Amino acid sequence: MAKIGLFICDCGKTLSNVIDYDSIVSDLEKSGKFAFIMRDSVLCKTGLEKMLKQLKKSKVEKVVVAACTPKLYESTWGHLLEKAGMNYYDLVISNIREQCAWVHKDEPQEPITEKAEALILSAANRAETLEEIPHEKIPITQKVVVIGGGIAGLTAAQELAELGIDVDVIERKPTVGGLSLKLGTVFPTQDCSLCVRTTGCPGLGDGSPRRCIYRANIEFNPKIKFYTNSEVVDVLGDIGNFKVVIKKNPRYVSEEKCIRCNECVKVCPVEVPDDFNLGLTTRKAIYMPFVQAIPQVYAIDPKTCKFEKCGKCVKVCPTEAIDLKEKEENLTIDAGAVIIATGFEEYNPALVKEYNYGRYPDVITQTELARLLDVTGPTEGKPIRLSDKKPVKRIIMIQCVGSRDEKHNYYCSNICCMVALKHAVMIKEHFPEIDVIIEYMDIRPVGSRYEEYYRRARELGVTFIRGRPAEVLSKGDQLVVEGENSLTGEFEKIETDLVVLSMAMVPSKGTQELARMLGVAIGQDGFFSTIDPKVRPSETNVVGVYLAGGAMTPMDIPNAVSYAAGAAMGAVKLINQKEIEKPLLTSVVDEDTCSRCRICEWACPFDAAHVVGDKSAQVDQAKCFGCGICAAACPSACIDLRHHTSKQLTAAINGILENGGEAKKIVAITCLECGYSAIDDAGMLGMQYPVNVSVVEVPCTASIDSQVVLDAFGNNADGVLLIGCDRCHYLRGADVANMRISMLQNLLAQFGIEPERMQAFFGDCHDVGGLIEKIKSMVEKINSLEKTKSVLVP
Repeated sequence: MAKIGLFICDCGKTLSNVIDYDSIVSDLEKSGKFAFIMRDSVLCKTGLEKMLKQLKKSKVEKVVVAACTPKLYESTWGHLLEKAGMNYYDLVISNIREQCAWVHKDEPQEPITEKAEALILSAANRAETLEEIPHEKIPITQKVVVIGGGIAGLTAAQELAELGIDVDVIERKPTVGGLSLKLGTVFPTQDCSLCVRTTGCPGLGDGSPRRCIYRANIEFNPKIKFYTNSEVVDVLGDIGNFKVVIKKNPRYVSEEKCIRCNECVKVCPVEVPDDFNLGLTTRKAIYMPFVQAIPQVYAIDPKTCKFEKCGKCVKVCPTEAIDLKEKEENLTIDAGAVIIATGFEEYNPALVKEYNYGRYPDVITQTELARLLDVTGPTEGKPIRLSDKKPVKRIIMIQCVGSRDEKHNYYCSNICCMVALKHAVMIKEHFPEIDVIIEYMDIRPVGSRYEEYYRRARELGVTFIRGRPAEVLSKGDQLVVEGENSLTGEFEKIETDLVVLSMAMVPSKGTQELARMLGVAIGQDGFFSTIDPKVRPSETNVVGVYLAGGAMTPMDIPNAVSYAAGAAMGAVKLINQKEIEKPLLTSVVDEDTCSRCRICEWACPFDAAHVVGDKSAQVDQAKCFGCGICAAACPSACIDLRHHTSKQLTAAINGILENGGEAKKIVAITCLECGYSAIDDAGMLGMQYPVNVSVVEVPCTASIDSQVVLDAFGNNADGVLLIGCDRCHYLRGADVANMRISMLQNLLAQFGIEPERMQAFFGDCHDVGGLIEKIKSMVEKINSLEKTKSVLVP
C-alpha cells in the first residue's frame, strides 16, 4: 500500500461548527491509512510552508488534501508536491467544503461529519491506486502548411510570415485568390475583392493598409512558398510533426524560368472558350489564368493542348521555360501545424431543376453576374443576355436557391442576401434604366453597414417580392418567373431578360476527403467543425489543425480575414513553443487483450485511436485529450485512462459506500467540467441537498465503464446519478453517456434492480437549480421505492 499523508483544512475554522474535526482526525488515525495527519486552518496560504516541511520530512508517496474544491488550489498544492520532490499527480483532493459542509449546514453535525470522513477515505482509496504519470516531449517543426490559397489562406500566410514563421500554401488551381477572383467588388467597402492587408503596421515602411494581391508582392515573401496546381493526397503524423503529402500536377511552364513575355500565347494555335469569362471570350491552350494571377506564370491546359504534335510554344520560348513532358510529382512537406482554408463554392445550380439552369443560357448565378459586372470582365461591366448578347431591361434575382431547403441544403448560406443587394445596387447606380427585382424568403443583411445596402437598394428602385418562385420558363426570347407573392397572396408571372440565382454555398470540392486524411470532424452541413464555436472558433478536434475563413461556414471577406488571423495566432502559439512537454493523462491500450474491433476509432472524438492492419489498437498520445470515452466503449476492457482508471474510480466509490455510517448512499459521478462546477456552485450558493449524496469525479461521463456502475450497485449503492455537460466539452460525451445510461437501466431491470436508481443530469455550470431539483427528486423517488419494498417484504 502507498504511504499516504493527509492534510486537513478547516478553512479558517469556519467549518468547525459544521464538521467535528476532532472526531474525524481520531477516526482516521485509527484507520491506519495515513502516515501522518496534519490539521491546519489556512492550507492555501500560510499553511503552505508547513506542508512543504512536512512533505520533505515524512517522505510519503501520495498526498490527500481535505479542504475546498480542487478548482481553486489544486495547482498550488500540486506544484508544492513538485517542490518536495514528488509528482504533481500524486495528489488527491477531498472536497469537504463545497460538497459537504456548505451544502448540509442545516443537517445535524454527526451525519455531516460521517460524510466528510467518507469523502476523505474515498480520496485515500483513490490515492492508493494512483500510478506514475509519464511525460512525453514533442518537438515542433518550425513550419506551417496552409491548405487553400483564397483570401483566408493568404491572410493566414501573411500573418505567419510577419511573425517570422515559414509557411507553405497549397492551392489546387494554377493561381491563388480563390472565389474572390470572380467577385469584382465586394461589400462592405465596395472595392476590389482581391485586396489583402499589407504589413502589420502600415506606417512602418508601407504607407498603404491594403493592396491587391498582385502589388502586395506576396509571392516574393521569403517566408511564404506557394504550391499551385497542387492538392493534398495524404496527411501523416500529428501535432508538431505533420507530414503533408501533396500531388503537384504539371504546369508545363517553369515558375523559375518564365519571364511572362507572352510569346507562347501568340503562337499557340489552340483557341477555346474561356470558362473564367463565362465562355464570352476565348483563351489559348497556354494561358495566364488571370491578369493578376499569382504566380505570374503561364499554365498549359492538358485537356486542349496538342503537346508534341504542335510544340510551337517550346520553340518560341526565349528562356526554355516550357517542358511538355513534365510529369506530376509527389512531395512531402514537414509542418508543425496545419491551417485549413479551403473555403466554399456555389451549390450546383443544375440540381435545382425547376429553375432550368443549363437549359436556358440566360439563367445564371450571382458569381457569374459578378463577372459580368466587373469592369475587367468580358462585357466591361455591362449586364447582357448570354443567349444573344443584347443589353438587359429587367433582371430577376431569386434568393435561397438550394439554401433553407430540406431537399438540398437546410442551412442559410449567410452571404447570399448581401451578394444580391450589392449587385442590385451596382446595377441601379450604373444602369438606372434596368428594372431589378429580388424575390426572397427573408432578407438578412446582418453585419456592419449591411442594412445600408438594403435601404439603398429600395431608394434606387429595386423591387422586393416575398416568396419562393415555383419555376423559370421560356417564352419566346424572354424568361418567365412564376410564383406566389406571399404578401399579396397573388400568383404572379413576370417576364424578364435575365434570371440570377443566389445559390447556396457548400463546402469546397474535396472537403470530405481532406477531413478523413486529417481526422477533422465535419458538421451536419458538410463544413469543417470547430472544437468550440464560442471560445475556440479556429481550432478543430485535432490538436495542431486550425480553420480559417469559409472552410467552417460561408462568410464574407471581413469575417474570413478575422478567422484567418485567429487561426494564424493559434498556429503561432504552438510553433513558438518549439517543444511541448505533455503529461500523458491519456488512454493506453493493453495490446495483449485488444481484439482489434475498432470501436475505439468510432468512440474517439479526436482521431487519436487507430487500428492499423493486424496490429492492436494504438492511441496517439499527442492527439489524445484524455476524455476516456474510448476506454469505456472498449468491449474487451483493454483500454484504460491514465489517472482515471476504472480501478481508481471503483476504489473511490467504495470509499464512500463502505464508510460514513449506515445510511443508504447515492453516488453522484460528475464530469470535471460543467458537472463538477455546478455541484460546487451549489455549495457556494448555500443550496442544500440530501447528505446521503456524495460526489466522485471523472473527466467525462462517457468515460464511466458500465462495470463500474454495476459494481457500485453490487456494493449496496442506493442509486447512481451521472452529472455531465449539456454541450459536452469533449464533443460527443453526453450523447455516448446517454446511450450507455439507457443500456444500463435495461441491464439493471434484468438484475431485479429498479431502473430509476440509475439517472442522469446534463446541463451547464449555471443550471444549479435544475441540478439540485434533480438530486432531490431522485432521492425522493428512491425513498418511495424503499417504502414500497418494505411493504412488500415485511
